[in-house]
Amino acid sequence: MQLSADVMAPSTSWNTVPGPLWVFAYGSLMWDPCFEYDDRQHARLCGYHRSLCIWSTEVRGTRLQPGLVLGLREGRSCDGLAFRIATANVATALSRLADRELDSSAYLPCFAPVQLGEGSQVVPCLVFVANTESEHFAYELASEQTAAIVSRAVGAAGKNVDYVHRCWEACLGLSIHDTDLQYVISALAAGLEYQEIRPCRICS
Repeated sequence: MQLSADVMAPSTSWNTVPGPLWVFAYGSLMWDPCFEYDDRQHARLCGYHRSLCIWSTEVRGTRLQPGLVLGLREGRSCDGLAFRIATANVATALSRLADRELDSSAYLPCFAPVQLGEGSQVVPCLVFVANTESEHFAYELASEQTAAIVSRAVGAAGKNVDYVHRCWEACLGLSIHDTDLQYVISALAAGLEYQEIRPCRICS
């Protein structure tokens, strides 16, 4: 079942949902959710795909040596996890998500239909997509460029390369095949040097 990306639009009332609430995870939330949940299922979001397209200047990099973390870009689809948060825990979960995902302009909170399991059930999910108008947004980078950036960056939460490997391992553990992420992992393993790295807008 294919779902139109047209239903995706930034939500100004995302933090007032009464609950229960479903949250779509495609990056570090898959292996490090910051909230209590009572159900977790494999999920697919159509119309967007996982991409290392967010400049990180604190958590996984610095302004002098920015790193890259995952965001959702338009096109294709993304497999991940959907977490169901009980009504009693929604307020706390939303507060934690705001602190974690919205401390800059990098992400936009949206609601979108997400397929659960084999796709027989569709639920509205809170999704954090990349804000393409933000200075944190990284435009198209080759896998080798991305790998070079990731290999050098270190932030408050540790090495950027550790983050990427952890996300890759989470995908493998869920039998998710992400070709883009695999290309970056392969480039990191090869230790390729790529000097023509585009400047980070937030650092210019």
